Amino acid sequence: MKIIQVLYRVKRYIIRPSIPPLSDIDILEPIHLKNRLRFPNKNKSIYEENKFHFLNKSHSLTFPQDWNNNNLPLLWLYNLHYFDGVLNPQTPECIKEKLINEWISSNPATHGIGWDPYPMSLRICNWIKWIWLKDGNVDKLILISLFQQTLFLSKKLEFHLFGNHLLENAKALIFAGYFFGGKQGNKWKLKGIKILRTELAEQILDDGGHFELSPMYHCIVLDLILDILQLCKNNADDKELDSLNLFLKGLALKMSNWLVTMCHSDQEISYFNDAAIGIAPAPKKILERVTELVGSPIKLVSTQMKYLSHSGFVRLCNEDAVLIMDVGDIGASYIPGHGHADTLSVELSLFSQRVLVNLGTSEYGFSDRRHFERGTSAHSTMEINDRNSSEVWDGFRVGRRAVVDKLSFGKENSVIASHNGYKHLPEAPRHIRKVVLKDQSVLIEDSVEGNYKNAKVYFHFHPSVKIISDKNGLQGSIELLDGKIIHWNAEATKSLIISSKYAISFGDLRQSTSLVLTPNIDKLCNIELNWK
Repeated sequence: MKIIQVLYRVKRYIIRPSIPPLSDIDILEPIHLKNRLRFPNKNKSIYEENKFHFLNKSHSLTFPQDWNNNNLPLLWLYNLHYFDGVLNPQTPECIKEKLINEWISSNPATHGIGWDPYPMSLRICNWIKWIWLKDGNVDKLILISLFQQTLFLSKKLEFHLFGNHLLENAKALIFAGYFFGGKQGNKWKLKGIKILRTELAEQILDDGGHFELSPMYHCIVLDLILDILQLCKNNADDKELDSLNLFLKGLALKMSNWLVTMCHSDQEISYFNDAAIGIAPAPKKILERVTELVGSPIKLVSTQMKYLSHSGFVRLCNEDAVLIMDVGDIGASYIPGHGHADTLSVELSLFSQRVLVNLGTSEYGFSDRRHFERGTSAHSTMEINDRNSSEVWDGFRVGRRAVVDKLSFGKENSVIASHNGYKHLPEAPRHIRKVVLKDQSVLIEDSVEGNYKNAKVYFHFHPSVKIISDKNGLQGSIELLDGKIIHWNAEATKSLIISSKYAISFGDLRQSTSLVLTPNIDKLCNIELNWK
């Protein structure tokens, strides 16, 4: 961790900022109360009468006690406090306002999950967008609560974490500062802009990737940038916001090109590190918005081999296939919480259908499933001595980390890479992987340099795929959802087809199938998929 992270971790346990109660806060009418800015709807969170649906799970709640129900997962409760549902047109307007007033009365200042800086940041922006949708026709108590929340947030910024959390804090300060205006509002806005500039300069890599190396969080951060860019674009007379315009446009274009590279031909994100479909806006929607705000059309199609050298991903592709391979670090050294032990893993799409996958992310927290999903065996790569290539633990922690120490490319669609993630084991075995994509086939060859007790190469298949093997288990066929047949053959000591579970999204596990290969006496194994 950075020194500042350590200091802020100590500070947040010793010092709890005080803020005045709602009854002592008197504000003038916000300068931009009736601004007609309209931001995209959010359709992922639906509110009914005391029933809430997030992360593919529904719960009926009783307030005030269920705002902080310890029997519900923290991430689900966070989503409850985000208030994304106020931007969902399917939620009745009377429920939105009732729920906001219920939150205010049941969550006194600084107490409970709702006062954690991250959900508070998202809620501040959502409430402001909702107020603009209503052209400012809201009770003054809601405005006072917004002011109080922002005042507290400004004293509880997440410098102990950094990453996307601090970016959300900065965005909330910018939105609230612009919304309220005046001396205090301008102070918040300038503070948010300063943090935003500093953090984006560090968090967005030269190849356009977000440094946590998760396609899902990349989309979240790009959507955040587009929200602020929209605010800037509609306020050219605000010199502080206007100064962000060119800076954010350049980043949006770089990040868009990275996103295109990391998407499959079904136009959705690949599953490397913490990633799931349905949390961030769909890539297609994001790129349409980039075109609208930046003026440069971005197509969600890439037919070229590409190496994202700063984030560490390779894309091989041809007319039929898209293969994406992780050849980089686990993530930012001081914030690897969303990283997985997935070094040299691959994902493959054929004919716009996912075939080889990583098993995805279905939940956060400290469960056995969370630990498994971050581990090497949940990814289409090699596991040695039943250990993870990087030492993932405690939900969001990482100890020893694999480093790709050799990487080379062939003349066409081929790549060879190795990593040192097992160097702490006796005789320091190294995993070497070669991938060759041809017009109608793909070869994935794995080998080990050095001795080991056992090794397994996992190939996980999408739930829509049916895999069949012959009697010796080293060849067979793969049937795609549209009926196309892919032939496969392997070189290995033995193979095993096992049942597994694939996370379509958070809270949504589907039955799937995995092929496990054991290297031969020469420490080699390979699989070839052929679609002639």
